[in-house]
Amino acid sequence: MKYRKTFRTRLLILFLGGTLIPLLLLTAVLMSYFNNRFEMQSEQMVRNTLVSMQENISNYAEELRDFSISLIGYTEVMDFYQYVNSEDYYKISDDYEYFLKHYHYRKVIQKLLIFSDSNIMGVGFAPLDTPDNAYHMAYKNMNISVTNDYPYRDEPWFESAVSANGNFVYISQNNWKDIAGSENREPVFSVIRLARNINNQRSLGIIKVDASFPRLKEIFQEMDTGANSCLMLLDEQGEVIYATNPRFDTLAASIPDDGETIEIPDDRLRVYSEAIPITGWRLAYLSSGRDIAQQSQPIFILGAVLSALTILISGTIYAINIRRITGPVNRMIERMKAVEKGDLTTQLDVADNVNDEVAVISRNFNHMLQKLEVHINNEYRAVLSQKNAEYMALQMQVNPHFLYNTLNGFITLNRLGEQDKLEKSILQLTGLFRYTCRNQDLCSLTEEVHFLEDYLALQKLRFEERMQYQIEFDETYRDFTIPRLLIQPLVENAIIHGMEPKAGLTTITIAIGSADRDGESYLYIRVMDDGVGFNMQRYKDSKRVGVKNIEERLSYFYEDAFFEIDTLPGHFTTSTIWIRLTGEEGGYENTIG
Repeated sequence: MKYRKTFRTRLLILFLGGTLIPLLLLTAVLMSYFNNRFEMQSEQMVRNTLVSMQENISNYAEELRDFSISLIGYTEVMDFYQYVNSEDYYKISDDYEYFLKHYHYRKVIQKLLIFSDSNIMGVGFAPLDTPDNAYHMAYKNMNISVTNDYPYRDEPWFESAVSANGNFVYISQNNWKDIAGSENREPVFSVIRLARNINNQRSLGIIKVDASFPRLKEIFQEMDTGANSCLMLLDEQGEVIYATNPRFDTLAASIPDDGETIEIPDDRLRVYSEAIPITGWRLAYLSSGRDIAQQSQPIFILGAVLSALTILISGTIYAINIRRITGPVNRMIERMKAVEKGDLTTQLDVADNVNDEVAVISRNFNHMLQKLEVHINNEYRAVLSQKNAEYMALQMQVNPHFLYNTLNGFITLNRLGEQDKLEKSILQLTGLFRYTCRNQDLCSLTEEVHFLEDYLALQKLRFEERMQYQIEFDETYRDFTIPRLLIQPLVENAIIHGMEPKAGLTTITIAIGSADRDGESYLYIRVMDDGVGFNMQRYKDSKRVGVKNIEERLSYFYEDAFFEIDTLPGHFTTSTIWIRLTGEEGGYENTIG
């Protein structure tokens, strides 16, 4: 009764340690994973969007730059700029020439403005060598406006353009005055450059192409920012050109580099930035931690609900099935202990109307014990000689520790709910018992290989990741007859002496095929493992019983057969059975006498 109680307690601990705690840990890991995954995807989306916006803004700036470049390609435009900088322009000695210059210039500019981007508002020209501040502004579908009251020489953009010495300068003006002096709060995006005489490279003045902001606003609408996040466009001085959330304008001057964070009351902002090389500006996205948390909240709620439901369902199933599992298994273990002590008359009580997996194992166990007793009493002890009795005893021996460990593995599978794997393992154990209980001395290689597959699969169930195996079988010899259970002791030795002392993974390989040796064709049966190996001299001095039995059985059944072992301590062990083949044209003939 004490053992049954302990066994039940262990199952409960197994349930808690194998299901509840891993489930909670798995839930926490999954929630953390999906949250990190979501943040990574959000970050990647933000960066991709910033790159796309940077390209769009750069393309827009290039369009304005190309428009500005196209102006100097027209003779009428350059003639007008040279005329404005000449003394003839201020003498106004020839009204017709003045009219003609203005007419041709206005005609070209209007044509360019009409067929250009709709956001381009107009083209301004600020002469350098003039006695007054005569600023010329050409708007779409309007005459050229000239004013002497616009102090363009005092504007920062004028000095920047002169200092740039012909390179393009990009500016944005949120509050500006037109040439009539009217206040205008609509943002303007301008590209400015110094115009020179093509022939003598003499500086003529500043060309200023103005564009309205709707195009840039459309670009900003590509990104859906959260309620607590903000997307900004900053100029070279860190001033805000445009922001989706004006309450963050005060942070513009202190925005750090890409990937860093800003701590503000009740929130933490992560900075993603993308430079716009053509303009010298910078896109900055301030991602709010509160927005990320709000988007991740459903993941945490769903994980908590699923964890609670899983614990409830698994706990209910555990409570219902614990008694059904522990009772029969405990009785089976008690019978196995009796068998281990040599009592083959013990039997497991199995109801006729029960056909579950444990009942199938119990019936086969009873049948196996009956067959064992019959063989031991009627054949091995009475009929065969002492040597033959040793061979058959080796064939019929079933290691109770192997059964004990296998059944414990079944309990674990049942506890973990792996019913398909449990059913497959039970069928493998049943097949193993059935094969072991057959009243035959010989078998085909196919039957022996099938037995080894079941045996290794059950061992794999016990050792899990510590063991892997593979079988390489030449189907040409599938019907070749060998003594039953000839190979199993070699596989068992590979597990016990090669794998169990090793801490890491061990691979066991069974290879069956043919090879030429000393001019003769041989069938080889090779068992290899990359385990700990052993000292070859010690093996020669004292061979183990299993190896001696294999050698004796080979000499008993075959005329030309022998056994070899090759090993390297700490690296591998290879055991090979060689059986000479007879026949013509690659065929074979069994040589069992």
